[in-house]
Amino acid sequence: MKHFLLSAASALVLLAASACSNFSNRGEVERPMIGSANTQWLSFERVELTDSSTVLHSVVNFRPGMWVRIAPTCEIQVDGVSYPLSSIEGIAAGEQVVMPDSGVIRFTMTFPAIPENAKSLDFSEGVDNGWAIWNVDLTGKAAHNQSRSLVPKAALKNKPSIPENMFAYGDSTVINFHILGYKPEMGNRLSWAANTLHGQIGLDLPEAE
Repeated sequence: MKHFLLSAASALVLLAASACSNFSNRGEVERPMIGSANTQWLSFERVELTDSSTVLHSVVNFRPGMWVRIAPTCEIQVDGVSYPLSSIEGIAAGEQVVMPDSGVIRFTMTFPAIPENAKSLDFSEGVDNGWAIWNVDLTGKAAHNQSRSLVPKAALKNKPSIPENMFAYGDSTVINFHILGYKPEMGNRLSWAANTLHGQIGLDLPEAE
């Protein structure tokens, strides 16, 4: 009996390993988790992956009466390989499109098929200052804490050491930070903003190293 139990357990392990190695992204991913983005206006409601195409069901949320433009040079990238835009429906590529009263525009972008073992993709308009979205999950299993293992252990302590509050004028503070999931194509410039008693202040930070 003990021998049977061990064999069954081994079989389960082998099946689990086989399932992991045979991952396929073919199908649909609803509201895929996004790792990073340089825009809050564009997002993807669904991704369809087949052996012939990759379709991004996209949505833009922006102020009514303002205009947006989706570059015809859009592309997706997987493991360093770029796949150019094949077609777009629901919006005119390369043209200024005025946002309707709803403030919402939905459209689809179709690209060539990507490898079926790809677990994420990056999107870019392919132009300077264009919209870009990185690490779009294709497994349907990513969660908000997907990068938690990359956070330094000291930052995950239940009771981190917090300095005593103090008010000072003309003083300075140095803040060191780490961007999880950073990629060179994200650039090396950051902006910051802070809400104060006198309103919001902010500016672009110097280029990071």
